Amino acid sequence: MNGNLPIPTHKLLVTYLKAGYRVCLPAGDDVLLHIGQPAPQLEVHRPAARYTLITAFNPGSIPRPMEENLLADRALHARLISLNIPIIAALSHAPDGTWSEPGWLAAELETAAADTLAMDFGQTGILHWHAGERVRLRMYRLPDTTTDTAQCVDWIRPYDVRC
Repeated sequence: MNGNLPIPTHKLLVTYLKAGYRVCLPAGDDVLLHIGQPAPQLEVHRPAARYTLITAFNPGSIPRPMEENLLADRALHARLISLNIPIIAALSHAPDGTWSEPGWLAAELETAAADTLAMDFGQTGILHWHAGERVRLRMYRLPDTTTDTAQCVDWIRPYDVRC
């Protein structure tokens, strides 16, 4: 992360693609997810047809104080609970250990609801995929001229999410 300046889209995409996404399932199994890789069979309190991994930390991929991140995380957690869907804690992290942030793995969150949550919490990307398929990244930016548009990435124009 680079202070308070927005990270160029192509660099942010590389960061997302290299990151690991760790989930500790209720049975105690530790699962590591990677964008573009087939997701292992997950059971978040029960089998599901689709999954979403989302955080409320660092909106716009710009670092902010831990207190603000924790407040946003509590608000996201409350929103997820209000949807009455299964959720468990998750952790996104850089392979070299220079960055990590907690989030939530939600089961059965509809794509439109996932997009709304991502936009409400200022996220530039979330993971969202169907069971048995590859983990996909939804980016809430348009690719810039230097961005190599990777497979398993859905580019969402933020203004298309809202009515």
